[in-house]
Amino acid sequence: MTSKVEVMGSTPTLDIADFFEAIAREPRANKLAAALGFAGCASWDDEGRYICGPSVSLVGIGGVPISPELLALYQDGGRNMMAASAGMSYLNSGNKPLDALYPSVIARGHHSIAHTTTANLLVAGVSSGVENEFNSQRDVVHLSRVTNARTGIQDRPPIVVPSADLLPITRHIVEATDDALATLPASTSLDEREERNLLYPSAKATLFWQQRV
Repeated sequence: MTSKVEVMGSTPTLDIADFFEAIAREPRANKLAAALGFAGCASWDDEGRYICGPSVSLVGIGGVPISPELLALYQDGGRNMMAASAGMSYLNSGNKPLDALYPSVIARGHHSIAHTTTANLLVAGVSSGVENEFNSQRDVVHLSRVTNARTGIQDRPPIVVPSADLLPITRHIVEATDDALATLPASTSLDEREERNLLYPSAKATLFWQQRV
């Protein structure tokens, strides 16, 4: 799949409307692998079943979809807002203007002023195990995730394989799981689909949206 990620300045960004339109054109069985490819994830194989690298893209700022104009505006305005959060402290000795206060605060290591801003990110190509770590982070305000194991796009899930050395054994495990599940009778039960799909390793590749402060 061709990546939809574009670099604005030095920032990887993704147009969310274009992203979802591209996914909608894919057959259901391929939607998850396609989404990972569109999000910029690299894979070891042409099918996109074995993901070798994650991708993180900026998709919005403060809940507004990203655009070149918004990014340029926010880069300046965001620095001023962060500087203002230190404006009433000892860091503002000498009544500095905001554009001078920001570098002064950062130079002293007070990077926590970044908590005055919010960013909307798409994180793709991480394992479901890693996703659980993000889900417990206190600076993630909201996390929107793929429905785990209960949907058709999870019937043949992509797998995260960060090292070429692990690819042969991963293929062995995944293909053995594929073959074992193929022997079971067809079922329309969502509960049974979830039980079957949970047999794949926790290295299943996924993606999620998050708002960070």
